[in-house]
Amino acid sequence: MRYIFTIIILITLSGCNSSPNYMNTAQLKSNHQVLGFGGFYVEEDLTYFEQQLESHYKAPIKKALEERGFKVVDASEVYTVFHQLLDNADNLYDPLTGQENENLRNELWKKALFTTKTKLGINAFVFAGVDTVRAHFTNSILLGHVAKWYGQEESYLEGGADGGDIFVSLFQNEQGYVPGSRVYIRIRDEYDTLLTMGSGGIELVAQFNSDEEIIVKDADKLFKDPAKLDSALQFALETIDTWKTKK
Repeated sequence: MRYIFTIIILITLSGCNSSPNYMNTAQLKSNHQVLGFGGFYVEEDLTYFEQQLESHYKAPIKKALEERGFKVVDASEVYTVFHQLLDNADNLYDPLTGQENENLRNELWKKALFTTKTKLGINAFVFAGVDTVRAHFTNSILLGHVAKWYGQEESYLEGGADGGDIFVSLFQNEQGYVPGSRVYIRIRDEYDTLLTMGSGGIELVAQFNSDEEIIVKDADKLFKDPAKLDSALQFALETIDTWKTKK
């Protein structure tokens, strides 16, 4: 069964070239020992796999954080608080255009974070999920025709190294991107400041075929390897463990 999602993500996928100043696990624990798990989210284009991915990842993320010395409590009510604030907000939408006031929405979100933090006695929030990001490849025989992203690598050619004549046309370009899936963990404070994050690549969701087209993998071939799912989570956690703070 072919799973169809919006190929425009190949254009809109964003990359980050900045060098973040995130806290590592030890630094985070010094002032943020109690974490509220806000929720696990799957990108809209991957919602077909939402239940499967949440079942695989949510409990292990909580367990892994607890094994690192954090206390983790359920903080999903932050969204109930947020939606109540939205329902009671004045001037959230322009009466003429219907356009949403993004600044007000952001302020209400921060208010929901602060309210929930105070009520639960937590220090920060955990938000985790699976989304799609750029997996970069360079057309080089020496590099093995693989795309690489967040600790993972996989052939960007359908059928792997036996992609055949596609090599000739692809070599006309020096580099490119294909969509790769990742699991992420983000920890934020009540001001919505990103304190730390970690990501781990799972697998490509699309590859080039012999006609030089990007083809989405069949649904029955995606997220079927527990080893890939687990190694992605470990890479994300190890990233958080080992962040080096800039001086």
